[in-house]
Amino acid sequence: MALFNPVVAPNYQPNAGQYQPYVPQYVAPQTTNLPAPVHRNQSTGIVWVQGEAAAKSYPVEPGTTLLMLDSEDSVFYIKTVDASGMPMPLRIFEFTERSEIMHSQDTENFITRDEFEERIAELLRKEKNNETKKRQSTKGNIISSAE
Repeated sequence: MALFNPVVAPNYQPNAGQYQPYVPQYVAPQTTNLPAPVHRNQSTGIVWVQGEAAAKSYPVEPGTTLLMLDSEDSVFYIKTVDASGMPMPLRIFEFTERSEIMHSQDTENFITRDEFEERIAELLRKEKNNETKKRQSTKGNIISSAE
């Protein structure tokens, strides 16, 4: 009786005629310290974060800019990552509410349309008078130099 030698018969498979189902090896998933869950509205692309630290740690793909809204404060963040994957400094902005008082302008320093047109006409008259005086003085110089 011959003994099995795997070096001599490398393609030998014991139980070659029997069905052996494939059983995948179980690989345990790697656990990492993930940042706090971030709520992203898929339909609008709005990213909600909880504070500046969450905005800084939020992953952004290279070559993109992302707007993130703070769920705890009236602040929003813009995070930009260049093409090589290097994040730019986080830009932080505050929301301010607009009111009608802010829209009203100080009208004491402004003039009306009529006043504006009067001042333009006055400037044009002064310019015309200056040109007339220059012509007269030039004529006088020409006449006096010709004598």
